[in-house]
Amino acid sequence: MPRPPLLRSLAPLVRGAGRRTVLLVVSLLALLALIATLTEPRPHSFPDQIQPAGPLVGDPTTLTVGIYATNNHAIDLGQPSFIAEGFIWLRWGPELDRLLQESAIDVDELITFENQIEGWDTSWIKASEKPRRLDDGSYYQLYQYSQKLYINGLSLRHYPFQDIDLPIVLEPNDQTDRLVFDRFRLVPDVRNTQIGSNIDVPGYVTHGWSFREVKHRYGSNFGLATKRTKVDNNVYSQLVFKVNYRRSTWASIWAMFQPLAVTLAVVMISPSLASNLWEVRLAIPTTVLLTLVFLQEGYKSKLPELPYLTYLDKVYAIAYLITLASFLLYLWGANQIAHTSIAADESEATPPSAALLTRLNHLDHRFQLWSLVAIVVLGAAAWFI
Repeated sequence: MPRPPLLRSLAPLVRGAGRRTVLLVVSLLALLALIATLTEPRPHSFPDQIQPAGPLVGDPTTLTVGIYATNNHAIDLGQPSFIAEGFIWLRWGPELDRLLQESAIDVDELITFENQIEGWDTSWIKASEKPRRLDDGSYYQLYQYSQKLYINGLSLRHYPFQDIDLPIVLEPNDQTDRLVFDRFRLVPDVRNTQIGSNIDVPGYVTHGWSFREVKHRYGSNFGLATKRTKVDNNVYSQLVFKVNYRRSTWASIWAMFQPLAVTLAVVMISPSLASNLWEVRLAIPTTVLLTLVFLQEGYKSKLPELPYLTYLDKVYAIAYLITLASFLLYLWGANQIAHTSIAADESEATPPSAALLTRLNHLDHRFQLWSLVAIVVLGAAAWFI
């Protein structure tokens, strides 16, 4: 059957198109990698420091703090923030009570939620008008709180298998230079601190909680001279209470990886199509690429703008590379079939030889094997990079 004149005129363009395409793609990827490396911003080094508090030294004034967390809800990873509710109790001795009397303030004015976001949308209710006097001579006051708090140190590098710590950070509200670390310490009441049965968060498994004191060293003295106090007046005791949540591994695999796995399986099975069905084979990677973009945008919309790639981002990058490699393989195979047919006779359409089909099938099988190896090896390496 005579070959159309237009196809005969395009024959020189068909020859060598596979090599030029591969070279172009590799060159573009190398250029993008170079640009990204040269323009990557360096993070700022912050002077604030969080250090271990250590044991009580000397005879500082202490304020014992306990927490009973009843509910964490309205978690927003895009901000990131959450609303915490529960009870906080404070216990202090006569020395601190004298300081309160001299300053004419209540004990709750000595501490603040360091990671609080919206002060107007908070609730801090006393259980009684006046503090209770306990048998050991100390004073006690119970509060019910409802606060919108910022999630400090949120890391989504292993998303969707990440842990989330929802913190409550308490710190002295120092306006007198008398609450610096060497003079005033917050002591966590770990023995009586606990979480309630409604603390669970949908989509996560409650893994536990922690409560500890740390030393917060600010990067500024806020314009106050340190010589008159003879202490570092930018160092304060800080309490950090965290409830730890973990995503279910099986739920994450089913929700996030199952659609990706099915889509990628189509790419890896597609080389089993006959090599002479090059029109069908070329259509599969392009369709899969659009599907991958759609799936990735679905989960990216739930996350904040991150300066790094999550684990799921890296897995999708592997899927993109395999899909692109399959397209290049099919393009090269189609060109080989067209080149052989044109080379055999410029005017007659001849079927591809059995030797060429055998060679293409062999490359298809190798592609399937190495794609599976790439998924396993690169997927495991992406967890640690």
